[in-house]
Amino acid sequence: QVIDEGRLRLDAIAMIHQKLYNNDRYTLVDLKAYFDNLTSLISESYGWTKENITTKVSLSNPVVDIDFALPLALLVNELVTNAFKHAVVKHPSDLRIKVELKEKDHRMAELSVSDNGEKTTDQSEKQEKNSFGTTLIQTLVRQLDGNFDRYQSNGTVCSISFKLAVAAE
Repeated sequence: QVIDEGRLRLDAIAMIHQKLYNNDRYTLVDLKAYFDNLTSLISESYGWTKENITTKVSLSNPVVDIDFALPLALLVNELVTNAFKHAVVKHPSDLRIKVELKEKDHRMAELSVSDNGEKTTDQSEKQEKNSFGTTLIQTLVRQLDGNFDRYQSNGTVCSISFKLAVAAE
């Protein structure tokens, strides 16, 4: 499982590089297309269909610089992977995961990853606090100079607020 998770992290980075090389603007990434591809890759690697996951990017300009896209990509990878691993639903086909990146006031943005699973046990939360993935999430949120919040609302919601970096065209 650890090797598979590491492979997904590498795939997330490799996918950004592939998008850069297939683009005439070598340092810019279209987050909408990237998130769609990344979430499909993750869901397929866990044996799910892409119908279980939706992505929505509502930014006035979804094209961002690679330095900004990479931490966002790794955050989405970790949070979606956690949702597939930890969301508890009665029937596997009932699992719904939503990835949303939206613009807020004053050049701020919010990335949220939510699922419709039941609340996890305190034991799994304690184990998760000491995991590599949790450390990586905390590091990436600091890199974006953002704030992380996790709460229950018809499932688990992970939300990261940060200053929006606009790509120079």
